[in-house]
Amino acid sequence: MRIKNSFWNFLGPEPVESPEDALEKIRNAMLSVVRSSCRATDFHLEFKINYARDAGELWYLRSALMQALCDHQGETRAQTLMVGVTTLFVGQHPAAAGSKLNQRRP
Repeated sequence: MRIKNSFWNFLGPEPVESPEDALEKIRNAMLSVVRSSCRATDFHLEFKINYARDAGELWYLRSALMQALCDHQGETRAQTLMVGVTTLFVGQHPAAAGSKLNQRRP
């Protein structure tokens, strides 16, 4: 082992984001998309996102968010916006790693 590597190992691993911080990051991203890309009539979706208790609830609200985005922005734009949201779930929800929206197209 090199001295440099042992020094950095001594300092410990990089801090991992807490589940609460990750949840708020996801929630804020979803709310930002709703507020910037949907109409005021989608207040029920904003309410559900605000009061979701965990990443699992937010994960299942993605379909409602996608539908609202499709209605107001079109499917192509909706998919683009959802990629950013879905990537935030990696490490927070097991289904996120295999999500089709999480995979960028060539």
